[in-house]
Amino acid sequence: QLERYPATRYMGSKQKLLPYIETVAQQCQFDMVVDLFSGSGIVSYLFKCKGKKVFSNDYMNMSYIFSKAMIENNNITFDLEQAKKLLIADEFFDNFVQKKFKDLYFSDQDNYLIDVIRHNIEKIENEYQKSIAQAALIRACMKKRPRGIFTYVGHRYDDGRKDLQKTFEQQFLEAIKNINAAIFDNKKDNNDLEDWQKELVKEKKYDSFNFEEEELEDDDYYSEDDNE
Repeated sequence: QLERYPATRYMGSKQKLLPYIETVAQQCQFDMVVDLFSGSGIVSYLFKCKGKKVFSNDYMNMSYIFSKAMIENNNITFDLEQAKKLLIADEFFDNFVQKKFKDLYFSDQDNYLIDVIRHNIEKIENEYQKSIAQAALIRACMKKRPRGIFTYVGHRYDDGRKDLQKTFEQQFLEAIKNINAAIFDNKKDNNDLEDWQKELVKEKKYDSFNFEEEELEDDDYYSEDDNE
């Protein structure tokens, strides 16, 4: 199950450290894990796969969305045909990305599509399906950006790798499929926290904390799927 979690180019991702984290965790007896700085969500997902109750938290909204879609969510998926409808502009929508980010990160066509998807996502009523669509949009943006980096403008790192050759539509729909495949029920009431202090006080007990300090190093931009 663990290998189904979508790989990311998230800075500081602990994807490659999972065997070591698991080895250390096996030395302890615990049923609940608090991942206070969940980042890409991969460590939370590891413990979800191990049958633990997981509290996953991060200050960044992107990380919150990832965990909402694949940690807290145990059984809700997003139908691919419904996802395709998110690509269609059927009414007026704002052009925020097209105006504010023109000529910075993506082509005009991709900026247009991002605005269309953003607008349509807001009409999704189910909170987990909305988080799946949001996570897929984020992943599509990361995949379509050379090296997944937004600390520069333009396309000087575009080396023609497979991810960059795919259309934004393809990346978005592939992300939907990959996220759907990662969703499973570990029979625990997992939580993606925004106000984690209040929730932990309410829970009154916890067994294991995972604290992570992200290293902002250039090498961290590369991931196990960067050869695509």
